[in-house]
Amino acid sequence: MINSTITIISKSAVPLKGESGKKVLLRIKHGLIESIKTLNNESSREANFDYGEFLLAPMLVDYHIHLKWPIGEAKLVRALLSSGITKCYEGGSGRVLEKPFIESDGLRVEAMRAGHGIFRKGGYGEFIGKGVSSLSEAEEVMDFLKQKGIEYLKVINSGVFDPETGGFTEGGFKRDELKAIISIAKKKGWQVFCHANGDSAIKDAVIAGADVIVHGFGVSRETMKIMRDGETALIPTLHALSALRSTNLSPDGLRNLDQLLAIHSEAVATAHEVGVRILPGSDSGPSFLPPGISFLRELEAIHNAGISYAETIGLAAGGRLREGEKASFLIIDGFSVSTVCIEGKWLEFPARKRTG
Repeated sequence: MINSTITIISKSAVPLKGESGKKVLLRIKHGLIESIKTLNNESSREANFDYGEFLLAPMLVDYHIHLKWPIGEAKLVRALLSSGITKCYEGGSGRVLEKPFIESDGLRVEAMRAGHGIFRKGGYGEFIGKGVSSLSEAEEVMDFLKQKGIEYLKVINSGVFDPETGGFTEGGFKRDELKAIISIAKKKGWQVFCHANGDSAIKDAVIAGADVIVHGFGVSRETMKIMRDGETALIPTLHALSALRSTNLSPDGLRNLDQLLAIHSEAVATAHEVGVRILPGSDSGPSFLPPGISFLRELEAIHNAGISYAETIGLAAGGRLREGEKASFLIIDGFSVSTVCIEGKWLEFPARKRTG
């Protein structure tokens, strides 16, 4: 715990008091943010740490992750926190977390749990959920998840992109089935995140009442407007799509992948322009998408799609830095994390020299 008073000079990654990119002075005392103020380009002799051109940012939220444990829980927690992630949305796995967090050695990451995602038997989804063949079976799964206390529901309404064919695999529900499932979920007080690819499946999910579309490959501008009007957000998983390049694809597979990447990157920029809220999610879980660093690469991909740096960090931010609150923040250089402070404790110690 930072018990003595320390001061840090950096630039703001997101607007704090005025524009982003302004030099700010952050004062921490007894583990709390005592004050944060914008400087008019002058330095301050009282600063203990001067991060120069590095940027000060709030902690981050990964809105789509699959929590697996091949590296061990301690390494998983450390990988997330060292990348600035203090909250994640667990998007379905082979088990339901008993508590809404993962922790190790006094370190904790909040986890919004979906538990077992719901998919139609015979289609995509076995890796992340429970298959159902009727509405009554879907209700049974939802009743079980309600008993487990999950925070939101994950529904799979399509297959996944297959680079070798250039299309999407089988999966998803009929429109009336999907609408009924989402209606039941809303009555249970849940938001619904819907895995959907292909414009028809995406549009069905939005009209049925999904709060968030995960992936959204193939979304049309017309459907984006429906999403905007219905306040349906998009988790684009651009980096997860790009990372498929490492999975031994054929020349045709690589061409198909690159074509979809270009289309989807443009769609993300258009969706943002139209007014659809973009939520960054890493889709971590597979071996080619390591936790933590994959989220930072997703932020970079969203920025490269045409969204400004400050807006991109803002989309990922879990809150604002405010006076009187616990000192949890990042010092970042582009999309690399230099320093992490969590509730007044250094996770990654300051890398810059003290001033004076």
